[in-house]
Amino acid sequence: MTKKIAVTFIMLLSIKMAIGQINSGEIDYLFTYQLDPSFGLVEFDAKLFFDTNESTFIYDQSDSSTQIIKSEDGGKIEIIQSTADKIGRVYYKNLKEDKLVFRNTPFKAYYLVEEAIPNIDWKLTTQKKIILGYECQQATGHFRGRMYHAWFTTKIPVSTGPYKFTGLPGLILEIYDEEKEVSFIAKGIRNLSDKSKIIIPSSHTGEKISSLEYFKRVRDIAGEMQRENQKFLSKFERGTVMLGASSITVSSKVEDYIERTHEEMEKP
Repeated sequence: MTKKIAVTFIMLLSIKMAIGQINSGEIDYLFTYQLDPSFGLVEFDAKLFFDTNESTFIYDQSDSSTQIIKSEDGGKIEIIQSTADKIGRVYYKNLKEDKLVFRNTPFKAYYLVEEAIPNIDWKLTTQKKIILGYECQQATGHFRGRMYHAWFTTKIPVSTGPYKFTGLPGLILEIYDEEKEVSFIAKGIRNLSDKSKIIIPSSHTGEKISSLEYFKRVRDIAGEMQRENQKFLSKFERGTVMLGASSITVSSKVEDYIERTHEEMEKP
């Protein structure tokens, strides 16, 4: 009798613990970065579709050919050519297979890259806060040249998050680097309406290259663009071009990156 009562108690406790947990869903994020202080803050609406084993993070789905970004003081307008298309920038993670496949579109080029899911050495802290009604705990970890502060919830016991981030005992609802240059903040959560939204970037949507080759190629292209910008700026005083009542500034600063380092480059 006592044994039967104990088993019943354990079953009821397990059911109680499961209540309120989500194992699949859709999350809206605000993705922001400011990699050059002279530029304004760049913002993207992003979405994460996930279940227990897979997730897809998507942003920058756009038909527009340009983005207009205002600086904080409102004194100038930055006009940047958009490299987006209807497919957007897609990051697919398969936790079972330890696989990450992403499609990115830097500088009007389309690349498809497969790499292992990052092995981030997270350190849990005792700090907690509520995000969208979920109690979250803080963790800190270093990823490719930046130290990140992540807030995850065990009420969504899926080890994933926005962009390439994963490896915590719950889903990441907010993450930002120490310099506050890069951030992902959850703005809404709902049930996964259609599992087909968890997609793997199609092989025909970009050139397949290795993770390290992608890392190097983006910097090579950026360096070439930087040299062209400097030639352009040399024709104008203080690098500012006047178009009507607006000023368009092309920065001569070397671009910073979300991923500053790559582990393959650190190997002997």
